Amino acid sequence: MAIEYAKKILVKNEKNISALWTMAECSRLEGNIKKAISYGQKAYLIDPKHFDTLQLLSEVYFDKKDYKHAYEYTCRAISVSEEIDEELQPYIEKIKQGISSSKVTFAPVRAVQQAMDIEQNNVREWIAWALQFKAWYEFSQLPGKSEETH
Repeated sequence: MAIEYAKKILVKNEKNISALWTMAECSRLEGNIKKAISYGQKAYLIDPKHFDTLQLLSEVYFDKKDYKHAYEYTCRAISVSEEIDEELQPYIEKIKQGISSSKVTFAPVRAVQQAMDIEQNNVREWIAWALQFKAWYEFSQLPGKSEETH
């Protein structure tokens, strides 16, 4: 279903990042890594700071055991996440404070706060993995070390 919507969007706008990312993610889930990389790289060329695309490309290349490319996209994703965190953190905190201090309990607002917390935790978990992978890759590139080192 998502693929069909994404295809329709791409017919109208071939540079739609969300549709390209959706096509890349769906291709990856279907096991079509070549197509996933193709769509992911198209999205990357349009917006080299699109975190979800960088994350996807990192993971696809990692799964392919192409650690050099995985490392490159992982480093870019880490850098973008740091920029995003710095830019958005004050706003996120204000939103959370506003929601927490609300005297009226409104379920959808609470749901938004919970979704924000879950998304932040998912990104933090991925960044933790990314930092570990980055350290491993850099260590494996030291003289006398091989990429087989785990």
